[in-house]
Amino acid sequence: MSLQEQTLYEKMLSQKQAVPRGAGTRLPRDAGALWPVDAVSTVAEYHPEDLVVTVGASMRLLELAQVLDANHQWHALMLPDQGQDSLGGVIALGLEGWFRTPLFRDRILGMRAITPAFGPISTGAKVVKSVAGYNLPRLLLGSRGGLGVITEITLRVSPKPPIQQIWVHEVTDPQQSLGAFLRCGVPWASLAFLRQADSMVLTAVWSGPQELDSVVEQLGHPTEASLLPRLESPAQGYLTYGAVPIGQALALLNSWPREQPVFLESTTGGFWGYVADAAEAGRVRQRARDLGGLASTPFLRPAVPPAPWWKTLKQSFDPDGCLWDPWQ
Repeated sequence: MSLQEQTLYEKMLSQKQAVPRGAGTRLPRDAGALWPVDAVSTVAEYHPEDLVVTVGASMRLLELAQVLDANHQWHALMLPDQGQDSLGGVIALGLEGWFRTPLFRDRILGMRAITPAFGPISTGAKVVKSVAGYNLPRLLLGSRGGLGVITEITLRVSPKPPIQQIWVHEVTDPQQSLGAFLRCGVPWASLAFLRQADSMVLTAVWSGPQELDSVVEQLGHPTEASLLPRLESPAQGYLTYGAVPIGQALALLNSWPREQPVFLESTTGGFWGYVADAAEAGRVRQRARDLGGLASTPFLRPAVPPAPWWKTLKQSFDPDGCLWDPWQ
């Protein structure tokens, strides 16, 4: 156990129902008893030839992208935040981004975390191929800081595509705009809608070996922006995310509360956005279920009680209730 881990562990044991706070980009104002966590934000190990990197959980996505870019590699987790979320926070919430092939969770090879009951623990491995047994990093993925605080992550990265082009079009009719891009006959890496305030844009991303000169006549020239558009977090609101079947993606987009921002990836059905209160969150979650999908609002009491296995895990990892219980 390092000195920093010892300090973090001692502070953890003095907490009561605390909500770990990293970058804080997704926490509502009334999230509860926030506990600022000072984790490492540097690169611990990086082996470009093996496509493996180990970094501190406080490192922001943009900082990691800049480290990898020096070797023409990337982590492929592109969120509508322009890289400001911390890696640990994204994993604790279980967020996915613009590109879901492969899922970002499948890029997580190992983690290190501080838990109230066991102190520092290491899960997974620092190699791509491992026979370490159970996939223990999945216990912490999406646990929302209820089992422990993630301090270090090992990821499998990828070579960066030779060419990446982005088109950002203003949208008035989502169905018509989506159809225009699909008719190009291009295997888009992403076709995502971002709606906030009174505006909506459709962002199309192409990644491949060469530029798409063939679609310029239909769509115009790609944007010069190097970063994808950002979904602004409202001053008051609760993050809600999930997925619906691809064929129902636009139905969910059209039923999202008009005053609240939302991001929806139409080729996967994945979405995340904001709702104003518990009643609005309940309607969104019910709508997602009606469409054959699921949705979650991490910082509001869920509509269903926690599963028995979660209670067992929580009692094992945090018997004294030092950390909050996301399902209570």
